[in-house]
Amino acid sequence: MFIGGFKILDYFPLILGLLILVGSLISIKLGVSITIVEIILGVIAGNLGIIEIEPWMSYVASFGGIFLTFLAGTEVDLNLMKDKFSESFLIGFLSFLAPFLAIFIVTYLIVGWSFTESLLIATALSETSIAIVFSVLKESGLFNYELGKIIMIATFITNLSVAVVLNLLFLEVNLSTLIFYIISAVFLFIAYKYSYLIFNSGSLKNKLVEVEVKYIFLLLLFLIFLANFGGGIAIYLHLF
Repeated sequence: MFIGGFKILDYFPLILGLLILVGSLISIKLGVSITIVEIILGVIAGNLGIIEIEPWMSYVASFGGIFLTFLAGTEVDLNLMKDKFSESFLIGFLSFLAPFLAIFIVTYLIVGWSFTESLLIATALSETSIAIVFSVLKESGLFNYELGKIIMIATFITNLSVAVVLNLLFLEVNLSTLIFYIISAVFLFIAYKYSYLIFNSGSLKNKLVEVEVKYIFLLLLFLIFLANFGGGIAIYLHLF
């Protein structure tokens, strides 16, 4: 960017890096989850005009959130999920349903919003952030206990409930949407069935080039592409 013939450097990335470092130090000092500290610093910096969101920042942030969701999925104990399914499902579904109904009733019957607006705000405020829950459980060491694992499973059920409601209420179904679901289903099946060829290959795993990490990144980026193509929500594909 040039002003008056002088080149003005883009200082936002530098400030962003500084805020991230400061956030980490505050988190360690206070014993608070880094995710919560970073959100607070972001709100302050954004509203004071210290930093402005640029397109590349939004994309990197979206990818980071999706990758964190993927990592959270790796912490789900499938055997525990089978054994404690009724408890996990009940906690997760009610944690969505209770605030959804309460917010809808208040906004629609008391505040007087329209039916669609009430449904939208009720769905949005019934969401549970996997990123925050995962970070807090990880940093607190609760993943070492059955309770922490059940909370993680319930969080996934809450998010799946939100995804289903959003798709039922607001998704515009067209040919692209149909193609999106078909290709996504095939892609997820193939990835589940044959990814072991990468992770268990003696010539590929544990090498300096880290083929496994790049393979995971490719899977996530392809799912983002599919979601954008079909008008879906990328992060919910990574719940699977």
